[in-house]
Amino acid sequence: MKKRGFRKTIAALLIFTAIVMSLFSCAGDELPAVVTKGLPDEDSSGTITANGFVYTLYKTYAELTAYKGSETVPVIPDQIELKPIMSIGASAFQGNKNITEVKLPALLRQIKKHAFDGCENLTVINLPGTLESIGDYAFKECGFSSIDLPESPASIGKYCFYESKLEHIDIPSGISRAGKYAFYGCHYLKSFTLPPRMTEISDKMFYNCTSLEEVTLPDTVTKICDYAFSGCSSLKTLTISNSVTSIGNGIIVGCPSAVIIAKEGSFAAKYAQNNNYSLETTK
Repeated sequence: MKKRGFRKTIAALLIFTAIVMSLFSCAGDELPAVVTKGLPDEDSSGTITANGFVYTLYKTYAELTAYKGSETVPVIPDQIELKPIMSIGASAFQGNKNITEVKLPALLRQIKKHAFDGCENLTVINLPGTLESIGDYAFKECGFSSIDLPESPASIGKYCFYESKLEHIDIPSGISRAGKYAFYGCHYLKSFTLPPRMTEISDKMFYNCTSLEEVTLPDTVTKICDYAFSGCSSLKTLTISNSVTSIGNGIIVGCPSAVIIAKEGSFAAKYAQNNNYSLETTK
């Protein structure tokens, strides 16, 4: 009888704990999980060249590994040799100053590192809803002023849009993290929106974005890493919510007119005071 009573007590405590935790869960905890399929680990079965594209073939899919054509608007087919093209390989278009637009295959899942690095005249690119990951340096120094990111990717690689000509970026709800330096040196970037899943501003994520003037971080952000907004020389206000509990070094170094706006007594307010940053407090 004692054991049965003990079990009932434990069960009641577990139920009570679950109820309490649900009351204090943050908005991000209630978001559905991001489901990614990835690509199967398969051995290559050879390469093929067609219409200027070089492909690596696998058992169930193909990867575009290089472009040697001269078209300014290359159209990548949906499949080759009856295999869906699911990957743009590393450095596939790197340094191509001829292309102005690229049409990607409908079932694309990944864009690997440096894929379009240095394509300075690339101003239009369509990203399909099947895309799951965008690699490091993928769109470094590209020429587009805007890009529509689908809801599907789970992450953006480091240096992904480094010194591109982006003016605004809406980071979709599926993305939980952007790598460090993701928007480093985007001198034309005037505004951005962050999704609920992105709780961290990574190292130098917006470093040297000299056109940013006002930034308001959503309540879901809890951590701002080192030098996140340093060098944003036009920055006037950085509004940090009460939910932020970790701030790295020098987040607004090189922002001579920047004022941190934070709730009185908050972690951000104390951080600003301790680092001699201009501060405006709210009640």
